[in-house]
Amino acid sequence: MPSYIWHGIDHSGKKIQGKNEADNRRQLKTRLIEQNIFPLKIKSNLPPYLKFNHKIKSKHITYLLEQLSILINANLPIIKAFTIISQEEQNPKLQKLVNRCKQSISTGKSLSQTMREHPQYFDELTCNLIKASEQSGNLDIVLSELVIRRKNIELQKRRIIKALLYPAAILGTTIIVTTIMLLFVIPQFASMFDNFGAPLPGYTQFIINLSNLLKKSWEFILATSFSCAVSIKIALHKSDKFRQLLDKLSLKIPVTKNILTNDIVSRLTNTLGLMSSSGVPLLKSLEITSSTISNFQYRVAIQKASELVANGETLHHSLHIQNIFPVKMVRLIALGEETGRLDSAFKKISAIYNEELNHIIDNLNNLLEPVIMLILGSLVGSLVIGMYLPIFRLGV
Repeated sequence: MPSYIWHGIDHSGKKIQGKNEADNRRQLKTRLIEQNIFPLKIKSNLPPYLKFNHKIKSKHITYLLEQLSILINANLPIIKAFTIISQEEQNPKLQKLVNRCKQSISTGKSLSQTMREHPQYFDELTCNLIKASEQSGNLDIVLSELVIRRKNIELQKRRIIKALLYPAAILGTTIIVTTIMLLFVIPQFASMFDNFGAPLPGYTQFIINLSNLLKKSWEFILATSFSCAVSIKIALHKSDKFRQLLDKLSLKIPVTKNILTNDIVSRLTNTLGLMSSSGVPLLKSLEITSSTISNFQYRVAIQKASELVANGETLHHSLHIQNIFPVKMVRLIALGEETGRLDSAFKKISAIYNEELNHIIDNLNNLLEPVIMLILGSLVGSLVIGMYLPIFRLGV
């Protein structure tokens, strides 16, 4: 049963504290009240190595927006909604953020103004959508659509990670098995072959030489690999040119190009559709959307298209001349502009490319598994064959 440390006030007004076991905080609180003790704070009595670091993650903000949507849809005032969320929240940092938002709103600020005070949690897109919804009076609907968007993005990330996790594990196992064989197994065969007194096959000698090189230089190889990994990580955080180079290269590799293009177009059109239906002007939508795109090539293309739209060009033509957006996307946007239903066109495009992305991820998962297994079998098998070649020759 979990143990809790509590601080409270007894019937005489004296501050007291103690430690008790209970199924949960609520049960302990009820028990203390029955003993005429008013609890001020109840915290878990976990050892330091079992305590969790309660950071505010993207999924926590999604949950917060979802709760706000539900409570506002139930016609509760925003301050009351934040009060309820704060009372139920177990994450202390998120609870602190909720209380700060509640305090800010109670001073007369709007929800969008309050969110802008915490840019590390609420991005420009969220703030602008909330501001537009406050003006149009459909805050609960926009919050609900924002939650759906965030959940879809998080789901897509999990799908991609899941698709790559198994092949990455197999590839890591392959490297470990190959290294172990070169460091420990091959030298045993090499010492045995020294007693043969006969020249070894060229392939067998190559494997033995590779094993000797790895044994002599494993510290240097490990240090070099670690230094390269650290250098790449630092460059990703510090160098814009390095990130731009990677973004450019990622759009030249067929597999990554298909995944990135479908993912970017799906998110881009989903964002534009959401902002368009919320009443945000197109130019403002393009400006905000460009800041949400991580790929440098597409971000610059959106910014250039935005400049052309500001000068009177149609959106589909402005996107078309960038030579980076799919033709199907441009044609559907052109149809949306002709019919005056651009927001519907954006949502349809997002659904099409999201479905295509799911299809690519599923196929990639099915394709990578046999390819990685083939690589594993080929590497290990080639080492085994190389070591047995001299024995086969003796048998002949």
